[in-house]
Amino acid sequence: MFTWTEKLKLAPSVITAPHFDRWLSPACGCRRETARLSFLVRRVERLDVAVVDVDDRVVTTLAAGLERRPGRVEFEWNGRDASDRIAPDGAYRLRIRLERAGRTILVPTEVHLDTRPPVVRLLGVSATSFSLGGDGITFRYAANEPAKPILLLGDRVALRGRLRAAGRAKLQWQGEL
Repeated sequence: MFTWTEKLKLAPSVITAPHFDRWLSPACGCRRETARLSFLVRRVERLDVAVVDVDDRVVTTLAAGLERRPGRVEFEWNGRDASDRIAPDGAYRLRIRLERAGRTILVPTEVHLDTRPPVVRLLGVSATSFSLGGDGITFRYAANEPAKPILLLGDRVALRGRLRAAGRAKLQWQGEL
């Protein structure tokens, strides 16, 4: 028995190379409304694919009895459960049942569902004259979660900031569009 289990450990996985969008927010009205989930299948296989929560309970089924040839298998999850309700915020994973291989794999990569928008407070604005070679306008803000600020002038994006950790940060604009 020991030899057989050691052999299974050394056998290449039937699926490999998972690629998941790590965050989604089903009600945001943005490109993160759905998550793309994909993986490679090494040989012809019949798949059952489910999204499961941290307690390994099925939230929704993405495929049942799907026949696939070797190659990339892609799914899109809209963050909804089997009853078409938005699932609770939290971490989710894919559970893949491989009928021909007689195995079930719980993919360790998590997809995080987040429906709460960040809370951002403007702490202050300071300006230095552009004509004097100053820094322009500095916006100081605080966010309750990691955030990537965007400065809009009307409906145009004037500046895209870098992703910053939760807490206080600043965004500097030199007056260019």
